Amino acid sequence: MTDRNLNIRVSLSAANRLSGPLNAASRAAAGLSSQIKNTHNTARNLQSQARTFERVTASVQKTSEAYEKAKKKVKELRDQMPPLAQQTEAQRKALQAARTERDRFGRTLDNEKQRLRNVSAELYRHGISARNSGDVTGQVTRRTEAYNRQLAEQQRRLTAVTAAQARYTAARETRGKLATAGAAAMGAGAASMYGMARFIAPGRDFDARMANVQALTKLERNSPQYNMLREQAKELGASTSFTATDAAMGQKFLATGGLTPDAIKAALPGILNMALAGELDLGESADIGTKMLSQFKLNPDQMGRLSDVLTATFTGSTTNLRELSEAMVYAGSLGPKLGISLESMAAMAGVMADNGTVGSMAGTALRAGLSRLVAPTGGAADAMAALGVKIKGANGELRSADDILKDMAVSLRQYDKPSQILMQKAIFGEEAMIGMSHVLDAMLDGKYAEKKANNDNADGLSKQIADTNANNWDGDLKSLASAWEGLRIEIKEQVDPVLRSVTQSITGMIRRATEWANKNKELTKALALGAAAIGIAVTALGALALAAAAVIMPFAAFPAQCVYADPWRRAGDHVPAIGAIIYRITGIAALPWWCQP
Repeated sequence: MTDRNLNIRVSLSAANRLSGPLNAASRAAAGLSSQIKNTHNTARNLQSQARTFERVTASVQKTSEAYEKAKKKVKELRDQMPPLAQQTEAQRKALQAARTERDRFGRTLDNEKQRLRNVSAELYRHGISARNSGDVTGQVTRRTEAYNRQLAEQQRRLTAVTAAQARYTAARETRGKLATAGAAAMGAGAASMYGMARFIAPGRDFDARMANVQALTKLERNSPQYNMLREQAKELGASTSFTATDAAMGQKFLATGGLTPDAIKAALPGILNMALAGELDLGESADIGTKMLSQFKLNPDQMGRLSDVLTATFTGSTTNLRELSEAMVYAGSLGPKLGISLESMAAMAGVMADNGTVGSMAGTALRAGLSRLVAPTGGAADAMAALGVKIKGANGELRSADDILKDMAVSLRQYDKPSQILMQKAIFGEEAMIGMSHVLDAMLDGKYAEKKANNDNADGLSKQIADTNANNWDGDLKSLASAWEGLRIEIKEQVDPVLRSVTQSITGMIRRATEWANKNKELTKALALGAAAIGIAVTALGALALAAAAVIMPFAAFPAQCVYADPWRRAGDHVPAIGAIIYRITGIAALPWWCQP
């Protein structure tokens, strides 16, 4: 066998082995086009939600001001008028009209707040927390910039794929049937690598979320506490219907609330159960949990108790977790100060919910009513004295709010209805009177005691409700998807060192190649001319078709190889063969280091 025939056979083998990954180009181009469209639509949706958030926020502020103004007007009219029995018909109508206007603004405000929560939930799906409305614009701007960068990167990749396809198509027309078998074989390998990349994609997303947690908690990547949080997220992802990435997102929201790594670990299971039981997303559940832990001065390991109590209350009352938590957030800061337990406060909110007072209205009534109850002044103090209800015990300490309310409810029964209303109004105030009157009734008819007992014995209820909600085919599918993602994350972790090493090696090779080309411009030009000369030389020998298959395809395939395959390894295997032929035909021996035979 002559040297020339040997060179042709070696080069043809190199061509077949280099061109395989390009078979995935057309599939990748279609996928990239779809990704570009999806990213564009996502960015447009974000802008729409951001504009809606701004409008609704402004509307809430405007309505809040109107509501406060209407409340002030009612108070002023009430203060200016004589007692109810001495009021004229005109005065009563004026006062009633002012109250009607105030209630109308109150209902409008509740509706607008609900709409704002809905918009906030949509923004959360984009990774934007609306808890601090002043920072939403900045978050939207940063997220939009991220989408734009993503679009630019996807467009760049699509352009690269399209260019690679064009070069490959032109070369394939020349090569003809000579490369069919090799291209098919290598195409299967490229498809396998592409499928592998898609398979481990959840691991990449999980790593990104955990990097957020690491940044917020200021932990070292290999620290025991970071590994503790990472393992917890993976464990919860494998054992619940939430994925490990979801759990990592929950850890992120807890970290933004200022919790320490140990506190995050203690609180997260309760957050997951609360989210599943209340059918909320993890971000909103984490927001609720961190606020209420802070208000009731509870340790993070009490998150399970908090979740169980809230679940017992909203499942036993005509309310939901979101409305109940809003009421509790309004009134929660009073609990530790007045010695009111989480269970008692939740029971009072549940009683109000059963009577139509929910959300911020219930929270306002609880906060105002309880504050005036334990610190009565003026008419409130006179009314309490008339009822014979004592605020302090024999030891001078503040009595239990439950005992005070029970004594008050019993004493009020001695009076007729109008007198009861006047005394409740004097004690609780205009705004809180209605809600607190329902609590007083519940103290006597046993409904409060029932709710309080349910709350006291709610241990494990949120997990029970969460398990019940998931005990169906839909829940099984979610658990399956979560477990499947856990497997993909675990596999990605096993190959992560290799993937990072390969990526860094490719980057280094490309940088060194660029540096070499810049320093050896004349030699680079000579190499390109030498490649062109191969075709001419082989044509003179009467082997044009075979030479084209041996030479054109490797050079056409190489750019796409850098996009899709494993260039640093494959180039090291095959480019030396091409370099040998260039030397044999052109006599150019000064090849760059990565092409030395």
